[in-house]
Amino acid sequence: MWNILKKAHMGGVINAIRLAKNGGFEIMDDAKLILAIYPGGDKNIFAEEIGIFDLGGLLSLFGTMTDPKVKYKEHVLVLEEGENTWSYMTAEPGIIYQAYAPKKSDEHAMVSLKKVKPVKVIVHQDRIKEIDKYASAVKDATRMFIDSKKGIRIGVGSEKETCGVVGLGGEEKLDGRINLPKREFQAILGACEGDVEMELRPDDLPVVLKEKDITFIIHQI
Repeated sequence: MWNILKKAHMGGVINAIRLAKNGGFEIMDDAKLILAIYPGGDKNIFAEEIGIFDLGGLLSLFGTMTDPKVKYKEHVLVLEEGENTWSYMTAEPGIIYQAYAPKKSDEHAMVSLKKVKPVKVIVHQDRIKEIDKYASAVKDATRMFIDSKKGIRIGVGSEKETCGVVGLGGEEKLDGRINLPKREFQAILGACEGDVEMELRPDDLPVVLKEKDITFIIHQI
């Protein structure tokens, strides 16, 4: 659970989260650029849906322990390890406004995206590290891009400013260039474990990234 929440936090991009009984969530960042989806485990962890208003604070508590047992009772999360205990007061789920809740008349984001055939690309961990290195080096850039010159490639910056490019190889072709917010895209890649499947669609449709636990949807800018 700790590792899942740490990835969803993305270094501070997601600050509050609403968890289902089995730990699952569908949550957006404040700017509504990212949707993070985790279906939850096979068993219920909590007796009811709960809200975590300060996810960073809860992760700090988790970080003081190696492998704590998690219990929940009467709106309080209890972390226990040996003789050490943390008690964390949860929040009313309804105040977590970033929770993704489409209207009944609206299609779920993933259902809508599946209607358009994507270009699928595997981004290996060594490439993710290279992308992060380039993105961190170009501090003033506000966007990253994906195009298919000489295979799929991911770049940071733009043609009118300092620009770095990491090639992913392959023969896939994109119709045009995909532009993404740098901070959010870099945060997603940094949160992913192992290789990542990336789904790219034409026009202004969002990019989908799937790692072993969480599916991330990030909107173009």
